[in-house]
Amino acid sequence: MARVEGVSSVTVDFAAKTTTAVFDPTVTTAQAIAASAIFIGAVVACSAAIAGDNMQDLKAGRILGATPRKQQVMQVVGVVAAAFVMAPVLTLLLEAYGIGVATAAHPNPLPAPRRR
Repeated sequence: MARVEGVSSVTVDFAAKTTTAVFDPTVTTAQAIAASAIFIGAVVACSAAIAGDNMQDLKAGRILGATPRKQQVMQVVGVVAAAFVMAPVLTLLLEAYGIGVATAAHPNPLPAPRRR
């Protein structure tokens, strides 16, 4: 588990800095990089959670006699619905509370996740 956690941390850090540099090379602030890292981390975490859930559902479906095709169709529906819900929720949290570094608009932002 520790190996996966370390690789995930490095991947999110690299992807955050890369996406910040690609989409707006003039922004090098810690706040922009932190926001990008949180977004990428959220996408990775949700993808991993959905993948694990899909595996469990396929196993349960097999035990119950459901066809994999019907299960996969409904899994795709679930993934698409989650993607459309997750982005607006994260945007609302960012606009309402801020994430990461305190600013004048958000003096008490939600803390970024940290490894213990």
